Amino acid sequence: MHPLILSLGALVPLWSPAVSTAPAAQNPVDVPFDDQAGRWMNFELPPQDPICFSHDGGWVWVANQVGRQLQRFRIGHAGPEYSLPLSPGVVAVVARPESEELWLVDHLTSSVGVMEGATGTLERTIRVGNAPQGLVFSGDGTRAWVTCSSDNRVDVIDTATYEVVHSIPVPGREPRGIARVGSDLFVASFLSGNGTAPMGNPETSDPDDARSVEVVGEHDQVTPLPDRDLFTIRLGATAADDALDPGATIRGVGTLLYDVVQRPGTDELWIPHTEALNAGHRGEVSFIEGQVVRNRIAVVRPQLAGGALGGVGVSFIDLDVLAPNPDVRCAEPTDVAFSRTGDRAFVCGYGSNSVAVLDVGPDGATWAGSIRIQATTLYPDGAGPRNCVVSPDGHWLYVFNKGENSLSRVPLDLLPAQPNFRYEAPIARALGWDPTPVDIVQGRIHFIRTANSLSRTSSCNSCHVDGHLDGLAWNLGLFMDPEITPPEEMAFPLDDKGPMVTQSVRRLKEIGPYHWRGERKELADFDVAFPGLLERPGEDGPEGIRQNFPYIAQYMETLAIPPNPHQSRNRRYVGTENLGANVFMNRVLSNGVACATCHVLPLGTAGEIVEHGGGGLAPATAVPSLRGVSAKGAAAFDVGGDFGTRTELGAGWGHGGVWPDLEAALAHGAGDLRSLGLTPDERIQLGHFLKVFDTGLAPSTVFQGTAHAANAAPFAAVELAYLLGEAEAGHCDATFSYGPVPWGNGERHMMGVYRPGTGSFQQASISLDRILPAELIALAAGGQPVTFYGLPRLMGRPTAIDRDLDLLLDLDESAWGTAEGNNDCDGDKLPDGYEVLWGTDPLVIDANLCLDQTPPELLGPVRIIYTTTNAVKFEYETDEPTRVLISYDDGPPVMREPLKPKQGVAFSTVISELEPDRHYVFHLDMEDPKGNQRVVDFDVKTRPLAFGAPVRIEKIDMFVLRSAAARMLMRARVQLARGEGLPEEGYVLEAVLYHDIGGQLKLVSSELLSSPSGADGSARLQLVLPPGLAVAPGTLELVVREVRVPPGAAPHVRGADEVFTAAAPL
Repeated sequence: MHPLILSLGALVPLWSPAVSTAPAAQNPVDVPFDDQAGRWMNFELPPQDPICFSHDGGWVWVANQVGRQLQRFRIGHAGPEYSLPLSPGVVAVVARPESEELWLVDHLTSSVGVMEGATGTLERTIRVGNAPQGLVFSGDGTRAWVTCSSDNRVDVIDTATYEVVHSIPVPGREPRGIARVGSDLFVASFLSGNGTAPMGNPETSDPDDARSVEVVGEHDQVTPLPDRDLFTIRLGATAADDALDPGATIRGVGTLLYDVVQRPGTDELWIPHTEALNAGHRGEVSFIEGQVVRNRIAVVRPQLAGGALGGVGVSFIDLDVLAPNPDVRCAEPTDVAFSRTGDRAFVCGYGSNSVAVLDVGPDGATWAGSIRIQATTLYPDGAGPRNCVVSPDGHWLYVFNKGENSLSRVPLDLLPAQPNFRYEAPIARALGWDPTPVDIVQGRIHFIRTANSLSRTSSCNSCHVDGHLDGLAWNLGLFMDPEITPPEEMAFPLDDKGPMVTQSVRRLKEIGPYHWRGERKELADFDVAFPGLLERPGEDGPEGIRQNFPYIAQYMETLAIPPNPHQSRNRRYVGTENLGANVFMNRVLSNGVACATCHVLPLGTAGEIVEHGGGGLAPATAVPSLRGVSAKGAAAFDVGGDFGTRTELGAGWGHGGVWPDLEAALAHGAGDLRSLGLTPDERIQLGHFLKVFDTGLAPSTVFQGTAHAANAAPFAAVELAYLLGEAEAGHCDATFSYGPVPWGNGERHMMGVYRPGTGSFQQASISLDRILPAELIALAAGGQPVTFYGLPRLMGRPTAIDRDLDLLLDLDESAWGTAEGNNDCDGDKLPDGYEVLWGTDPLVIDANLCLDQTPPELLGPVRIIYTTTNAVKFEYETDEPTRVLISYDDGPPVMREPLKPKQGVAFSTVISELEPDRHYVFHLDMEDPKGNQRVVDFDVKTRPLAFGAPVRIEKIDMFVLRSAAARMLMRARVQLARGEGLPEEGYVLEAVLYHDIGGQLKLVSSELLSSPSGADGSARLQLVLPPGLAVAPGTLELVVREVRVPPGAAPHVRGADEVFTAAAPL
């Protein structure tokens, strides 16, 4: 019997009741973890308000997210006055009214930092709900409200006590944008849905057998999805009185809502968003000119809207239509800013690398012109403007370019007056230190670049937002029908996949094969989406990005999955979670396997393609990883009809998005899934375990806490003890920061990294002794706040003491005249600290004087962290800065590390796109800065397929025979294979034959072509062609529709097929 796999997220009953009886105490199940490590991790944070002006309008603060710096500029001046250290995940910087405080919203550490703007001292850390995003204050600054996107709530903070005093649930998914208008708050749900859901098979009335994606409200005898978009919170006399007004909820605004901004002088709320076109389309070809989303601004007047869909108070500015031509379209609108009078709007086009300028009058908005953002260099090919704001004096537009981490400063007085102007913004300025390798930046730019679509409206990022997902189901099958064919009339499928839910591309390299069905064996195979779905224009028609695709692949490889916010801080499974872990790992199901047989830990997959027992048009899928599975939660909603029960957002769990929770997956899937033999309590236990499934990063890797005079002792006893215990366990790096304090001729923030086993922190200068935790707590108790951070392994050193990893500590760089952000100041390819170590001058090109003649060595054996059927992860350390070329089996290099800086001493590596059950000899070609080399080999074997290789179509040979009597016969030989050998005979192949005459399609025969496979693994199909085809030009196209499996034989899976179509000319 083949195993049941429960597709991505199908296992998690996030709202299951507690088990009816208290579980007996048990020892924790030994669950393996993958402690991810790296000198830099790309969490691809969604900036909300990274630019902030001082109250007097003379200064502007800008968050350098990836460089962890807060920079201060004087208005109108190009360069920063100074920089301050930031926590790792700041997405918003907001000035508190009637105060010098800057409040720093940290999405990663789920906290708000309070910084004294005049001194740069971080005074407090306020813990809030998970993944905070936007923050606003009351007019007098006594109350603050912060959206907590992962917890779907708004936290209310008393600014006098710096404590959360009230929380307001928001019945939407990922509330991010927030605006205060008088005594009302308006909150926009980022993943708000669009009223669509996968619809079941109307012929069988099976809602789990998804066949299309439909707008629920367009069908009879069903309950439309809530589609809640904009929420209203009425503010009371006290924080406890603040409450959501359900009757004021506004619906039908859009799909992905990036922000909500009040237009000055009016009650209008402008919401930049995209509207997905997933409904009403069937197959890639039905998306005209590669447009998968509309780019719009919703203009809402809350007093008129009344919750109505598109009512009097909701209107739309269609940016795609408003632009005078496709070349200046503003695509992926993420933010909007206004002139002081509100008569001109500026809209960031994150994907189009532009800012649209709209004139706003009584009759609506008109197109004034477009500002093209110039990147800091010619490479990468864009800047990615994400956020913008107009200076208080009205003369400058400041633009935060997330794509390349830069700042553009546009002089508004110089914009042309003529209609439809095009203006080149001044070259952007890099925001200081950036650890991101340029290859990754280029990959991000191509990922978001809407010029890669024929319509210039859409990109990879349109659905895989910031490398993650949009919460929707799409039908992206392959059809031969012309582009303008209505979905209901499409009759020539090549590969109809049916509805499939958007998948995250975070850490994608580790979990191949790719796509739901596993048909993408290599990341480079995704390049077909550019000519296929997006219709990227080329000289001779649609084409991929070809040599530039490896940049996108590298970008996706580095995307980190944040820790699971539901997991306990110490990563231990307790109570019901522990019982669920035992069910997952050890409970032998009635089909003879355990959950962990397919969902192999620590990833929750080993990369195998198996039958899943569910409905839809993809009966076999690649076992999906379970990391991040709990993030898919949304409440179940009874739609009725052929939709059955879905989630409130429409798409739920499983490849087709048909299951609202685990109970539905087990009770209503195709086949008798209840034969698994799980009891109701076991299903609940399993759900609790999966809700806290580890992502590869411990909760301690996003820790932030500040010790100060009022809390020093309890902070040390609880918070600091926890953090240092996690560091000792190897789950995270721990660092501290305080200041500024006098240092040298000025002031600096003092920082350090914890050294496990020593009980002390190493500071950022060789002249400073190691400092004990107790000494830092004493500083805090004496009035000097000290902030402690938990970070992913290997990030502690570059974060706290050696930013550029040149072996020269940060506070010692000035003594040598070197820069903290440049690890090779003289450009001789020798890191500055390496030169100091070997007695050469880091400011003079003197590489030949370096006396190092010893090649690098490993500090121990290579450690294998895990293997899958197609990937291996390993870690190792070297005794000096080293650059490594990695290859295997005497082949060419497949990886070079590190990318930035050029050398490292600690490495965590994943090599993928391997074969199952194969022994590999890996080669580490190590080279130090002087050029000394050493090659080290080690062996590793990939995991075998737990259920054997599936059957696949390996080759199709097709030809047309002509007789003397002008008769024609089509013959095709379809070769099946299994692994390196042949399958047993008796597989029945069914195919159709199309005739294509210059794009005009015709079905040659209404009967399916059918033939069983023989002992040689091949099936032979033939058809006598109609006489009329003898004089008709064109091409015959054979499409294998299905391979029927004989009883007890290995399954055929479409995702493993090498080919499923063949063509022959007439």
